[in-house]
Amino acid sequence: MTFRILVVCTANLCRSPLVAALLAHDLDPTGGGRPVAVSSAGINALSGERACPEMAQLVAAHWLPVARLAEHRAVQLTLEQVAVADLILTADRRARSEVLKMAPLAAPHTFTVREAAALVTRTDPRTCGASTEDRLWSCVATMHAHRGLTDLPRTRHVLALPTALRPLSIHDHDLPDAHQRDLAPHRVVLRLATSAAGRLGASLSACVTSGVG
Repeated sequence: MTFRILVVCTANLCRSPLVAALLAHDLDPTGGGRPVAVSSAGINALSGERACPEMAQLVAAHWLPVARLAEHRAVQLTLEQVAVADLILTADRRARSEVLKMAPLAAPHTFTVREAAALVTRTDPRTCGASTEDRLWSCVATMHAHRGLTDLPRTRHVLALPTALRPLSIHDHDLPDAHQRDLAPHRVVLRLATSAAGRLGASLSACVTSGVG
C-alpha cells in the first residue's frame, strides 16, 4: 500500500512543486520505489503550466537535489486527490482552508508545511508501528494530537534585501507567495521552504527507514 502525500498551493507553479520535490528526494533519494508517493496541485492552477522559472533558477543556483522541478506541470486540485491523500500539506493557511472547504473530514491530516514541520518533532518513529504505512499514519495522528500544544509565534519579520528595506510580516504557519502583490522575494520563500521541508522530510524519512534492516 502506498502512503500518499499531497502538497497544495495556489497555482501549483512555485511553492507546492518545490516542497513536493524536496520531500520526494528525502523520502526516496535513490528512486528505489519506497511506498510513499508525493504529488502537488493548485487551488487555481492552469493545468500544464511549467514551474516558476525564477524559483527553478534559484534551486539550480543552490544545487538543490530537485531535478523533478524542471519536469513539473501544474495540476488543478480535485476532490479525488484530497480524498485519497494520507497527509495534505498546504503552503499557507488560506490553502488549508480551501482544502477543508472541499473535504472537511480531511482536517486531522491537513497541515500547512511549516505547521507540520513544527509538529513532527513530537513524533517518535521507533514507537509508531510495524509497517511503513502504520508508522507514517501514527506520525500524522501524533501531529494532529499536538495541535494547540506546540507554541508557534503568530508572525515574524524577515528582512528582504535588496528588494526594499522593509520587514516582511510572515505568519509562522505560512510560506509566503512570491507572486502576490505584497511580494516576498523568491529567495525568502526558498529559504523558508527548504528549512520546513528539510525538517519534515527527515522525520518522515525516519518513519520510512526505522523498520529497515
